[in-house]
Amino acid sequence: NLSPQQPLPDKAPEMGGGPTGDSDDDLKTLLKALLAKLEGNATGDNDNKPDDNPTGDGEDDEEETTITGDSAWRAEVIMPGIDLSRKVKPTAFKRDVLAAADKTLVRQVVGDADIRKLPKQSVDMAFNAVSEIAKGRNTRSTTGDAQRPNMGMTSIASLNKQNADFWSNRKG
Repeated sequence: NLSPQQPLPDKAPEMGGGPTGDSDDDLKTLLKALLAKLEGNATGDNDNKPDDNPTGDGEDDEEETTITGDSAWRAEVIMPGIDLSRKVKPTAFKRDVLAAADKTLVRQVVGDADIRKLPKQSVDMAFNAVSEIAKGRNTRSTTGDAQRPNMGMTSIASLNKQNADFWSNRKG
């Protein structure tokens, strides 16, 4: 048992009433006030009209343009030979690429979700993620150890025999 560095005071604090300033009456009053607020809006309906565009993604506001830059490069990685000459909205283009891409790549990112119904942010995320997976697939290098021949060692006994033959010829 260690004694405290400074003992506790033997009288109430000078700046305030009780040791904490709380009493059971204050706590009960606070809880009643909170419950009254919650009961006043029990359904969560505050009669506000929902927005016409609840996601706020602005996909409908996009202009049709020719796809260039990062989106064009990523689309080419996902689906080599894709036609980039036509004018299209960027998110619609990404949806088309994902819909036509290798399904095993797309399923790794979005699962079985319908790409046509995903919000704009999810389409952007999926497009970038699928392009990174495709880039890794296209640039993957093979290691030499997987290609090494077995050298006839199929069991521990054959390995022991080879080692015994090797060391029996040594003098030393």
